[in-house]
Amino acid sequence: QCLARLCSSVINAADIQRIETLLRQLSHNDLNRLIWNGQSLVHLCCLHNRLDALELFVEYAQCDVHQLNDDGWLPLH
Repeated sequence: QCLARLCSSVINAADIQRIETLLRQLSHNDLNRLIWNGQSLVHLCCLHNRLDALELFVEYAQCDVHQLNDDGWLPLH
């Protein structure tokens, strides 16, 4: 449920403090799961131009920037 709120916050351009609060509630292992239409959080950040959230997920949560989505695409293709 918290993971879904985090995903929604990225998509709906929530402020970075809200995203940080939600991030602290999750296990870092959960963050690399494909979560929304086959897209990881890193993919969603790239798709929605959320550089602030992308930096947070990569630096703080060590999200994998090499993770493929369901279509076989990297986040930064």
